Amino acid sequence: MKTLIASIALTGLIAGPALALQPIRGSITYGAQYGQVTKAPAGSVVTNDFYNGGQRYTETYVVGPDQQLELIQRSESNSN
Repeated sequence: MKTLIASIALTGLIAGPALALQPIRGSITYGAQYGQVTKAPAGSVVTNDFYNGGQRYTETYVVGPDQQLELIQRSESNSN
């Protein structure tokens, strides 16, 4: 049983970054142009609203202890 739990935990650590939400055109961190803030404290939440391909997107980021933005959520809605 311990082996099963350990292998599941290890799989989560390996697969986690691969399954992370990836930036798209219009994202703050797309193309690594930005992605670090200097005035927001760690743990702050930052939102970004933009249009891409006729869709309106809202993204939510959290500021890490190293001031890097981490994309944690994206929602989309019709631009109508």
